[in-house]
Amino acid sequence: GHDHYANGDEYIGEVKVVRGGSVVKHGLGVYRFSRGSCYEGEWCDGVMQGWGRFVEADVGDVFEGHWRAGKRFFGRYCFANGDIYEGGFVDNLKHGRAVVWEGHEMYEVEFHRDELVSKVPFATQGPRKKSRR
Repeated sequence: GHDHYANGDEYIGEVKVVRGGSVVKHGLGVYRFSRGSCYEGEWCDGVMQGWGRFVEADVGDVFEGHWRAGKRFFGRYCFANGDIYEGGFVDNLKHGRAVVWEGHEMYEVEFHRDELVSKVPFATQGPRKKSRR
């Protein structure tokens, strides 16, 4: 299917016909928003569901991962400044235990609905060398 919407958005991808004869996004597709953002990935009954990549044009952030019911569920969120969050989401908010990279530093973090609960530097030392006797 190839749809153009009144607001300037565009969808190119797979569709299915549902009860009543209406057509919904279903399968693989690309949705381009008029403001420049873009979602490329899986759809189920008209909503983002499964694996997908979303580029937020306004700020330059990119999320790649699993979507559930049209919302981020688990994956990697790359901020325009280079920071990375890899973990879970609830209602599009960072949630649960995760890993964060800020510059060259790595942290184990825990969020509760986008609120940082704990942040501990990740142990990045390699294995200890055996001492020679």
